[in-house]
Amino acid sequence: MSLFDYSCRFLIKKVFSVIMLFTTAIGSGAYATMIDLSVAGSSGNLGSSALFYQSDAQPTGTGVIDPFVQVKGNGNTIDIEQAYNTTVDGTFDVGPADNWNHAITLGDVGLVTINNDLYREFFLDINESHSKAHGYLEQYISLDEIKVYMGGAANSNTTDLSDGGPLGTLVYDFDDDPGDGLDNWVALNYGLGHGSGSGDMSFYLNNSFFDGWAETDNLVFYSLFGEIGNDPGQYNLASGDCDVGSRNHCDFGPSADFEEWAVSESKTVRLPEPGSQILLLLGLLGAYLLRQRFLAKACRK
Repeated sequence: MSLFDYSCRFLIKKVFSVIMLFTTAIGSGAYATMIDLSVAGSSGNLGSSALFYQSDAQPTGTGVIDPFVQVKGNGNTIDIEQAYNTTVDGTFDVGPADNWNHAITLGDVGLVTINNDLYREFFLDINESHSKAHGYLEQYISLDEIKVYMGGAANSNTTDLSDGGPLGTLVYDFDDDPGDGLDNWVALNYGLGHGSGSGDMSFYLNNSFFDGWAETDNLVFYSLFGEIGNDPGQYNLASGDCDVGSRNHCDFGPSADFEEWAVSESKTVRLPEPGSQILLLLGLLGAYLLRQRFLAKACRK
C-alpha cells in the first residue's frame, strides 16, 4: 500500500470519528436531567423553553425587590420544602408575611428579550447554611420542581396541584419540560453568593407558555426544594468541595432559612443561551467537513 493510499484511509477514518464525536456531544446534552449551577457563572437550559443562570450580581433579597413567595425552611437537612404564592399561612411551607407571599398576575412578571425571543423573568434567592455541624457542607440545595398555573383563584389554600384544579391551568411543568419522562433538577450553591439578599439564580420561561392569557390573569408559581437529598449520583464530586472528613458527598436538602422568588420589570438583556455552543460546533464541523471533502476528491483520483 502506498503512502498516499494509507493517508486516504486514515482520512476517511478521521472524518467518521469526528462525526461520531459530534453526534455524541449533541446527544449527551439534549436531555440532561441535572442543570448544574453550583459553579460561578454556570448556566443550563431545557431546549429554548427554560433558561437557568447562576448569578450573584442582581440584589434579590427581601427589602431590595418585592418577593411574591417565600418557601420557608426548617433547618432539617433531610426534609423537602415546597410552596406557591398565597397569603394563606400553613399552605405547604409558605412564609407567614403577606407582603412577601401574595397573588400575582401575568403582568407583574417582567418580559425579557434574549436572542430575539421573549421570556418571563423570575429571580431566586436561596438561604442555606455553611455549617459543618452535621459532618458535611450544607450550602447546597436542589431545586426539584417548578409548576406554573394560570387563571386559578388568587391566594388559595389548596394542596391539589393537578392541572385544571383550584390553582388553574398548568402551563409549565419543569419535570415534563423536555418530554422525556426524566426527573429534572437544578443544583444550587449558596456559597457562590454574598449571603442572603445577593441572589442566586435567574430563571427565564419562554413567553409562548402564556399564549392566550391576559396580563391581568392570576399566576401561581409553585416550587419544591431538597428532594434530591444526599448523594445525588449525577453530581460531579471531582472538585473535592464535598470532601469533609470521611464523607465524600454534598447534601442538597434545605439546611437553613427560606428560599424566595421575585420578579422584575420588563427589559431587554443580551445573554448567551446555554446551548449556544451547539451552534459553534455545527459551524466548526461544517468547515471541517468541507475541507475534508476536497481532500477526499484527491484520494479518488
